[in-house]
Amino acid sequence: MQSFLSRHESTLFKGAFVLAGGVIVALAGFLVFEAQKWRELQYWADHSREVQFDIEEANRLLRETETAKRSLYVYGPDPIPNLPQRYQHLSGRLRDSLDNLTRQLRDNPEQSSLGHRLRDLSIQRLDDLESTFLDAPESSLEARMAHVLENLRGNDELAELFEHLHHNEESLLKSRSAMAREGTDRFLIMGGFASSAGLCAIAFAYWIHSRGRKVQLAYQGRLAEARDTALDSVKATSNFVASVSHEIRTPMNGILGASDLLRSDTRLAPDQQELVELIRRSVKSLLALINDILDLAKIQQGKIELEIKDFSLAILLDEIMALFAPTAARKELDFVYHIDPDVPSHLAGDPDRLRQALVNLVGNAVKFTESGSVTLHIGRIQMEDERPILRFTVTDTGPGIPEEQIHLLFEPFSRVNPTLASKHEGTGLGLAISRKIVHLMEGTMGVESPDSGGAQFWFTVRLHHAAVDTSTRHVIAGGGDVLVIEAREETAKSICQQLSAWNLTPHRLADPGGLESLPPPPSSSYLAVVVGGIDPHHLLRLGQTLRSLSSTKTSRLLAMVEPAQVASFQRFGTHHFDAHLKYPFRPSELFAQLNQRDSPELPAPMEKAGPFQNFKVLVVEDNPINQKLIRKQLEKLGTECRICPDGLSGVAARTGETFALVLMDCQLPDIDGFEATRRIRVWEAENGAPRTPIVAATAQVMPGFAEECFQAGMDDYLPKPFNLAKLQSVLDRWLRQDAMLPQSANPIVHASSIDCDMLLESLNSTGEIDRSLIHEGIEEARCQILLMREAHQCQNLEAWRRAAHRGKGSCLALGFVTLAKEFASSEAAPNLTQASEQLARLESALEPTQSAAQACLSSS
Repeated sequence: MQSFLSRHESTLFKGAFVLAGGVIVALAGFLVFEAQKWRELQYWADHSREVQFDIEEANRLLRETETAKRSLYVYGPDPIPNLPQRYQHLSGRLRDSLDNLTRQLRDNPEQSSLGHRLRDLSIQRLDDLESTFLDAPESSLEARMAHVLENLRGNDELAELFEHLHHNEESLLKSRSAMAREGTDRFLIMGGFASSAGLCAIAFAYWIHSRGRKVQLAYQGRLAEARDTALDSVKATSNFVASVSHEIRTPMNGILGASDLLRSDTRLAPDQQELVELIRRSVKSLLALINDILDLAKIQQGKIELEIKDFSLAILLDEIMALFAPTAARKELDFVYHIDPDVPSHLAGDPDRLRQALVNLVGNAVKFTESGSVTLHIGRIQMEDERPILRFTVTDTGPGIPEEQIHLLFEPFSRVNPTLASKHEGTGLGLAISRKIVHLMEGTMGVESPDSGGAQFWFTVRLHHAAVDTSTRHVIAGGGDVLVIEAREETAKSICQQLSAWNLTPHRLADPGGLESLPPPPSSSYLAVVVGGIDPHHLLRLGQTLRSLSSTKTSRLLAMVEPAQVASFQRFGTHHFDAHLKYPFRPSELFAQLNQRDSPELPAPMEKAGPFQNFKVLVVEDNPINQKLIRKQLEKLGTECRICPDGLSGVAARTGETFALVLMDCQLPDIDGFEATRRIRVWEAENGAPRTPIVAATAQVMPGFAEECFQAGMDDYLPKPFNLAKLQSVLDRWLRQDAMLPQSANPIVHASSIDCDMLLESLNSTGEIDRSLIHEGIEEARCQILLMREAHQCQNLEAWRRAAHRGKGSCLALGFVTLAKEFASSEAAPNLTQASEQLARLESALEPTQSAAQACLSSS
């Protein structure tokens, strides 16, 4: 409470509190003292009263004893019954009373002396009575009466003594009573004063508390107002970022697309090609900056949501390594990753966000490391929880990070080394964004940088088990020996570890100069020879040497070459080597080559996209530059296109003729892309027209926008700016399958009901097992549809969404595109009013999906 008071008020409060406390303690002590003193005075006053009573009691007993004795003397024992016994009883009580009175008076010397004198005289008086009446002669009644009267004259001294004692005690009683009354008055006065002081202290404390409470409430009100202002500012900033991003990405789409078209033009001179490449790199850098700022805005708003789906860890890592392979090769870095054997090959999580975090860490390591190595290690942390926890560690041999600057690494826009930062591009947002992503994945991130140089960035993430069974490990049947000729330490280590995991025996040779003296393996010949780190110009001679040795004459020869050296390998290595592997080392690629023992041929060039010349695409786009660009891109891909500048003309075009696909912008002059899509879907349903795929082509990338597109009836989402490759990928996904599948396919489901490439990647290349896996995938989808139907009957929206989410994940893992999208649409449904229609679409997609998957498997 005091934190809400000013310094002066706080000091005043403390002083008043101490003073009030001291006064109360002093008053309490004084009251205790007065109470003890009052009890003592009251005791002595009561004592005086008891002494007075004892004096009166002794005097009474003495008189009664004398009377009894005289009566006994005058009348004898007969007239009065029990008179002798009474006399004896009174005599004993008198003696006891005198003894008690003597004890009561011993605290006062004067009274004690008088008490002893009284006791002695009283006992003497009794003795005198005994002797006097005992020795008296027998006489008449008158004579005995006269003798008694004579005896009474001897009581004067005792009476005076009794009177003196009583008077003294009366004086003491008055004095002590007066003192007790004074003590009582003092006690009451001090008690009243203490009560008043306590009430004042309570009132003062209450006043301070009330004032502090008012200040606190006012302060909390200002805090709430400041918080609301800050939230409004963040919201306004995020809206501004989203709006500006949309406006920037729209012209960037034209620049990037035009540069892609120019880059593919072989008529450009080398210097012109260089300028086009410069434009592309600049646009990509600007796009990366915008994406980082957008991600930061999403994180600040708490709008980043993880999309859980199955993914292959090896494929994800291969993509990341390929991204930085040219830079690592140019710097001659030993660039490799290691996966521990207990790490599952397939997992469930958000691969896009995981890739983003890894790209930031690996990219920084490659960027700031000029020589040495960059390694990525993936291990598993054993926990009681069944969910797998992975630890990713990126280690480099770069300049390191000063200890006093490590805390700045994860701050937005921070640059810890200005000298190095000036040499490299970057916004300083990557690590801050990565750390937030890791926290979303229930993990932590840290960094270590020893004094000797280099740095080690690590993070942990909590993932899920994949829907597909990944317990079976890849092995090479029959085993064998493999010779690894590799000078790079980390790369050689990774290759040897992977070969051992595949039931093979690795033999490493750092320098090919030792081939002549190399002893043969236990199996007399090597199954394969993996050569890395060799200049392609030397491969011809090395291949001749390997083919001349008995241990490697029949071996499968594999050369690992950098991306820029592929052309040289084609010239010098194809004479003796069976195939080339891409550097950095990718285990999946080596495994595939080792399984091709009897087909020694080089990997075929990447197949170009299927023909699109028989397809017509409707483009609904209001930006003139984007209209021209998309037309050029589609024409280059062989498709015919029609451009509509607004939503109404787009709806009219679709209702007037048939298109294979619609590219729909979302922000249009009259009706937006969502409304246009809804009108097209209504027209298709009313007229029984086939469902045309509609792809949202938009610069809006804020969270939830893609879901809004799907809910409006769109089938895919293509964010701007997009290059020719991304557009081609969309056409491959929605049009290429039309040419592959039989025309008798169910018209309700589009022919692109599966992604054949994704399906083949998920299979084991074994016919019976693959067919069984497809069947299990369809049955799993059927099971989730049944659970959704039960949830619909019970009107349980949460159970409906859980089943739809599981169905979406399993279908995505196998490339069942149409089923996955229908499940996703069902999961995003706000209620169950359209549940029957959604269930019907899901059930109608099962058989066509299974047929398309079998056709894809047969054609592979």
